[in-house]
Amino acid sequence: MNENETHQLNPNSINDTQGEAKKINEETANEVDSKQMNLDCSATINEEHVYTIPNESPSFDAILTHFFTLSQQINQLHDVIYEKITKDSFKEKLIDKLHQELEQYKSDAVKKQFQSTIGDFIKIIDDIKKLVNYYKNLSVSEIDPSKILNQLERLPQDIEDILSFQGIEVFTIDAPFFDPSKQRILKKIKTTDPSMDKKIAESVYPGYQWDEKIIRPEIVSVYLYTETI
Repeated sequence: MNENETHQLNPNSINDTQGEAKKINEETANEVDSKQMNLDCSATINEEHVYTIPNESPSFDAILTHFFTLSQQINQLHDVIYEKITKDSFKEKLIDKLHQELEQYKSDAVKKQFQSTIGDFIKIIDDIKKLVNYYKNLSVSEIDPSKILNQLERLPQDIEDILSFQGIEVFTIDAPFFDPSKQRILKKIKTTDPSMDKKIAESVYPGYQWDEKIIRPEIVSVYLYTETI
């Protein structure tokens, strides 16, 4: 094969090449059109959903007026709070003062009420000391036991008289059987007689009550039933 035959073009090859080029141009054009359509749709969606900030803004005078109003409201709130705190503080001081005066009044009233009672007890103390000093100066032969007993017996009665002046009463229960609301058992005495169960055997010490309230119950001895002793 010579050089002329080598460079000679085949008509069928040229036609195939031109067809392929045309096909590539059509595909490229279609791709460009598709991208342009997507861009147009995206632009439309963005325009519909984008929030546009208004160009108008409040004036300086409006901002200043709002600030001045807010400042006045804060000052009014401060005045209300201060007034409440001042009133509450005054109330607390007044209550504390009244409480102190009441406690002082109660203390003075109690002292005044029992001042005479204390004086009576002091007198009894003085009488006892005087009695002791008197018998100290006597010889054994000069001491009269019965006289001492009489004087000692007077002491409880004198004290009970002082208590009665303050409304404190001495009591003993007349009922034959034990009353736990007003009596306390000092001694238990066993008995085989069922009818004697919880019957008062002896009143050892009287009870004391103040305005019908038991200060000290009556102290008693009581029979308690048992089958065997």
